[in-house]
Amino acid sequence: MEGKINKSGNLFLIRGGLMKPQYCPFTNTDQIDVHCGDWCPHFGEPTDVDQYDISNLNLCHNKTLYFPAGDFTDERTSK
Repeated sequence: MEGKINKSGNLFLIRGGLMKPQYCPFTNTDQIDVHCGDWCPHFGEPTDVDQYDISNLNLCHNKTLYFPAGDFTDERTSK
């Protein structure tokens, strides 16, 4: 799995070979799609787990995304 948090704090994952924005499935609105991102209090900070050579990202409802080392980028901190 590959993913990134863009400079605006929105989560993108590779789906069907393309980097696609992820939308919150728990938004109670019919008017707009809300990106999954760091605006949400349930959105964790990505962490590197060196002993397993992975990065992980905690999301809401106790979901965690795991990325092989090098397959996750946080553009909020990139120069």
